[in-house]
Amino acid sequence: FLHLYHIGSDTFLVARTEHQLIGYISAYAENDTGYIASIAVHPDHRGNGIGRTLLRVAMRILERHPTLTAIQLHVRQSNKPAIHLYQKLGYVTIGIETNYYADGEAALMMTHTIQSKTSPA
Repeated sequence: FLHLYHIGSDTFLVARTEHQLIGYISAYAENDTGYIASIAVHPDHRGNGIGRTLLRVAMRILERHPTLTAIQLHVRQSNKPAIHLYQKLGYVTIGIETNYYADGEAALMMTHTIQSKTSPA
């Protein structure tokens, strides 16, 4: 986590109640691509829009980088709720990486194209 914070401190976000960390997202920019490195919401707080909010805020921050053209992420192929959320936010599947996770599960590679930042003539 410390490494992720160092490469993307402006997009390392947490959600918390008064006494408990309930979610986080870690993202960073590299060359022309932003990456969602990790996102999680405590099981007791899932389904309340916390993950969606964290993702939207991180995406807005990444989209301000002048050179970025896309945001990419990996998600467990079995994580249907997360895949559905990403699709609703404009992500599309661009590939599958077999044995991506330590337990051997495959990951979907998904990408979100950033709209052109050029102003109209």
